[in-house]
Amino acid sequence: MMAMYSLEQRPRRFTFVFAFGCLLSSAYGFLIGAWPFGVVEII
Repeated sequence: MMAMYSLEQRPRRFTFVFAFGCLLSSAYGFLIGAWPFGVVEII
C-alpha cells in the first residue's frame, strides 16, 4: 500500500492498486477485531 502511495502520481492503475490495498487493510482490521483501524482504512 505504501509503495503504491508513492507511485500515485503515475498512471491511474497505481491509484486503483493503492485503493485495493486500503480495502484489504480495512478487511484485515475488521477480521482481527480492530474495528477502529478498519474504519480509518475504509475512509
